[in-house]
Amino acid sequence: MKKITLIILAALILVQPAWGAYKKWVIANSEGYAAYKKADYATALKKWKPLAKKGYAPAQYGLGLMHARGGGVPKDSKKAAYWYYKAAMKGHDLAQNSLANMYRKGDGVQKDYRVAVIFYRRAADQGNANAQFQLGILCFDGEGMPKDYIKAYMWISLAAAQGNKNAIKNRDIVASKMTPQQIAEARRLAMEWKPTRKRY
Repeated sequence: MKKITLIILAALILVQPAWGAYKKWVIANSEGYAAYKKADYATALKKWKPLAKKGYAPAQYGLGLMHARGGGVPKDSKKAAYWYYKAAMKGHDLAQNSLANMYRKGDGVQKDYRVAVIFYRRAADQGNANAQFQLGILCFDGEGMPKDYIKAYMWISLAAAQGNKNAIKNRDIVASKMTPQQIAEARRLAMEWKPTRKRY
């Protein structure tokens, strides 16, 4: 018992500095976000850039946002895509959704619906309502994947359940192309769907 207690204490001592650094990152990121909302881009950049370089996904997303919109830095879609990609690969759903939008439009990256589907799906699986809606539209149109009205209705229904206005407007359009059996199947899939755990 004494040995187990010593091992736990040693582990806690080792984890403490890492937790302390992580806590500082979270605080600095929050300060960067607050500054960005106030259009204090110099402060946002000062807070986010060091964190982004150290691999902190929320700050990487923040830098992507700044480059995408030209807030405090020159507007640069390629740099936006670069930072979104970094955050997206760490599981940041907003970055995944933003990067998918860029691939869908060919903004800063080569237009590629298949890649857009991959990143929309990752964000949608975490419960991102916009990604769910966009993925549903791609399923409906057959862009980046074969047409699938059942999956389209399922994703759009999930987004609508979160209050996404575009999804609420478009769900009936999708349903108009479906049989009652297909709608029932799509509703069953939506009821059974469970989000993956968000990392950020």
